[in-house]
Amino acid sequence: MPAFARLLLSFLALFGVLLGTLPAEAAGPGRNDPPAGPARPDGPSTAWTSAEPEPLACTQARRKLWRAGEGWTVRTVTTCR
Repeated sequence: MPAFARLLLSFLALFGVLLGTLPAEAAGPGRNDPPAGPARPDGPSTAWTSAEPEPLACTQARRKLWRAGEGWTVRTVTTCR
């Protein structure tokens, strides 16, 4: 282990021991805030909708279609807009 890393590690250990021995009032100003309640999910804050989706308008029609090898056939074709 490099000398700098050992020096840093020993300094941090000594600082932690000294910080742990301080009384609670000396460590920092006391806060008397009420405990926070459980976090409530408010839902997505950036979601938006440009418009309501329009219902599909589907129609069925009988069409005459030319098929190679079969000739003219009549089929039901569904078209949605």
